[in-house]
Amino acid sequence: MRKKIRTGHKEFIETRMAYQGPAIASPSFDPHAIGFNRGVPRHVLMELTGSLRAFLETGEDWERKNTSLKGVSIIKLPQTKSRPASLAIEINPPNEKGAPMKKKGIMIMGRGELFAFRELFNNEKVEALLETIEEVAPGKRQSKSEKEDILEI
Repeated sequence: MRKKIRTGHKEFIETRMAYQGPAIASPSFDPHAIGFNRGVPRHVLMELTGSLRAFLETGEDWERKNTSLKGVSIIKLPQTKSRPASLAIEINPPNEKGAPMKKKGIMIMGRGELFAFRELFNNEKVEALLETIEEVAPGKRQSKSEKEDILEI
């Protein structure tokens, strides 16, 4: 469907396509054509695509499926008024004991979001900001046995 949009003196033509779910669930999805998962055998990608499609169709809303990557899981998001049910990944790295670092991780619904987060995480200013925050307000509290000064009232 084509739709003309007027903005000031310029005219733009916007092409809209009906949403058909995530690209990975499309039967015509060819990951090799877009440089996705280079070096992974085609039969492995097809098996992954089938597993994800089945999870999207049969999984419960908000169901979490673990992956072989530590700290990465797949979540089935429920249908809303504006979009059908979809899949997202949650990134929540494990701590030294193997438990998730946070109660909830970072949910990423597409490669655009992944690239945006990656850009922020790799920004030196973000690291400098966190370093300053740690100096001003240390994150870990001392245990009771480590406290030296006790203020008695």
